[in-house]
Amino acid sequence: MWIYLLTVSYSYFSVIVCMKSVEKIIREHCSEEALQDLIRYYTKLEWWEEVYFLEDVSNHCERWIERKIREDKYGSNDIHIFSHQHPENKFSFVDSSLLKTKYTYEIALDWIEHLREINGIVHYIDDDFTTLLSCRKHFYMKELLPLIDTNKYNSWSITEAWVKANVFNWDTNKREMVEHEVLRLTHDNGTQMTFTLPHDRKEYIHCLFFVMPEDQQKGYFNTKKYFQNLWELLAIECGQLGIESICLGKPLDAPPVKGNEWRFTELEKDQHEVRATKLLRYWQRMGGVLPCLEDSQDCHPDRLYFATPEQALKVKEQIDDKTFSHLYKYLRHSIYGSELEAHLLS
Repeated sequence: MWIYLLTVSYSYFSVIVCMKSVEKIIREHCSEEALQDLIRYYTKLEWWEEVYFLEDVSNHCERWIERKIREDKYGSNDIHIFSHQHPENKFSFVDSSLLKTKYTYEIALDWIEHLREINGIVHYIDDDFTTLLSCRKHFYMKELLPLIDTNKYNSWSITEAWVKANVFNWDTNKREMVEHEVLRLTHDNGTQMTFTLPHDRKEYIHCLFFVMPEDQQKGYFNTKKYFQNLWELLAIECGQLGIESICLGKPLDAPPVKGNEWRFTELEKDQHEVRATKLLRYWQRMGGVLPCLEDSQDCHPDRLYFATPEQALKVKEQIDDKTFSHLYKYLRHSIYGSELEAHLLS
C-alpha cells in the first residue's frame, strides 16, 4: 500500500513538473533583460565559460538532462544498443519521463541557486549623482545625516542616484533588472565612497567603490585615514556591523592609480582564497577579512568584511582553524588600533 501511494504521488508530481519545459523554467527565474545584461557583464570580464553557458543556457541544460537519463538507463560506459539494461545500473527499469522529471527539478534548483549567488551588478556614471532628495526618511539616513553635520564629518557631502541594477529578487524568486538607489559620500579633497542603504539595523554596509584621486594617493596611512573615517561614520556611529565590499581582481573598471600599476600583481594564496593580489593584502592589512564566517546570509566568500570592533571579536571567535588559516593574520597598522589589533592577532 505504501509503495502504491508513493508511486501515485510521484507520478502526479511528474505530471506537474513536466508541464514546464526547461526553457520556461529558465525564463521564470531570470528575465531576458537580466540574462542579456549578465552576458554583457561576463563578456566584459572575459569570463568566457560563463558567457558560453548563458548564451545558450536552455540547450546546455537540456543536453545535461539527456546525458543523465542515458547514464541512468544504460550506464555511463559501454552502452548496449540492443539492451535496455546495464549490469552496473540500478535505474534501467525506471521510466524515462520520471528520470526527466527528476533532473528537470534538479536543474530548476541549481539554476535558482546559481542566480542567487551572482553578485548584484549596478550600472551608473558620475553624472547620475545629484542632490539628496528621496531617502531622507529612511531609518539609516535619520542617523547618518545629523552626523555629517558634526565637526568630525562635515568635510563629507552626500548625493544620490537612481540606477539600473541586476539583482536577484527574493520576493519573486527571479533575477531582474530594477531601479536601485545608490548613495555617495564625497570629501572636500575628492575622496569618494559609493554605497547602498541597508535593509535592517544590523547589516554590513555594502560599498560599491572607494576611490581616492591620484593627487591624494599619498601612501597607506593617508588612505587609512579617510577609509577609517568613513568606517567609523557609516558602521560604528550608525550602529551597523561594518562595511563590506568586493575586492577588485582585475584592472577592468578600476580607478586610476598613482605611479606604476601594482594592485593586481598575484601573490601566493591561502587555501580558502580564490586568488590573492597585492590589493587584497593591502585591504587585509587594513582590517578586511575574507571570507567572513559570521552566520549570516549577507556574508559572501568573495567579499572583504571590515567589521566593527565588537563584531570583529565575534568573527575571531568563529574561526575554525581546521578549515581556515587565521583570518586576521595580515593586520598591520590597521583601522582597529594597536590594542585591539594585538588581540585579533593573538
